[in-house]
Amino acid sequence: MSSALRIGVVVLLGLLVIGISTGGAQSPAKVEGPKVVAHATATAIIKPDLARLTFAITSSVEGEDKSAHAANELQSKTIQEALQTQAKVKVEVETTPAAASTLVAARANPGTAPTIVAKKAQTVFRVTVREGDYDKLKEAVGRLSDAILSHGGTTIISEDSSRSYRFPKRLGGGEEEPDAVQGPAIEWLASDTSTARRDAIRRAVKDAKADAEAAAGTDKLKISEISVWGGDYTPNQAGPYSYYTGESRAPAATGMVQFKVFVNITCTY
Repeated sequence: MSSALRIGVVVLLGLLVIGISTGGAQSPAKVEGPKVVAHATATAIIKPDLARLTFAITSSVEGEDKSAHAANELQSKTIQEALQTQAKVKVEVETTPAAASTLVAARANPGTAPTIVAKKAQTVFRVTVREGDYDKLKEAVGRLSDAILSHGGTTIISEDSSRSYRFPKRLGGGEEEPDAVQGPAIEWLASDTSTARRDAIRRAVKDAKADAEAAAGTDKLKISEISVWGGDYTPNQAGPYSYYTGESRAPAATGMVQFKVFVNITCTY
């Protein structure tokens, strides 16, 4: 082999070795810069445009030959007519099938059939009012609550519940104060919360970003990730409307529908 040929082969082999070494080497791992994570919440407050009243009608009859269901159906029909008349706005009324129970006397002798003293039947009502004007909605709910109480509607309480609203006897003796009659449970709702939710998200992101910038100082931040959750509100439920005290227990935040959104942002710099 000539000297020139040998030199060419050596140079070629050297280039191949250099190429293989360069191609097989792994690129250095990318080093991430520092990061900051910030968290913020925002509350959305909306005027309700919908209210839901839930209550029960309970009928009681004495004697085995009388029907508690028939008495309950008659009472339920009467109150439905009253609701439509008193509301002065369109209402939606839903009812569940009546539940029944009996009151029996203690058995005189073991093995004998119990004597039925009274029978009860109950129907649960859910009344929905839709009204875009908040003041009219409140007025309608007040009229409905009064009509419900006037026709024997009460909050749904199990029969073994204690009489928690009983007042003590007057000082100096005398009879006990009458029990407070608890009326319908009231829920204040909003039919559309999407706009308020997005506004709350924008506010929360803005606050979280400001906190991240404060933590990073003069360094310029780049948002790499944003997490959002929440926004499913819980209906603002009022306390039972009490006929005895003559007032409705006001729900929190003056009857407004409220919910929170939560935001996490991750920034690098």
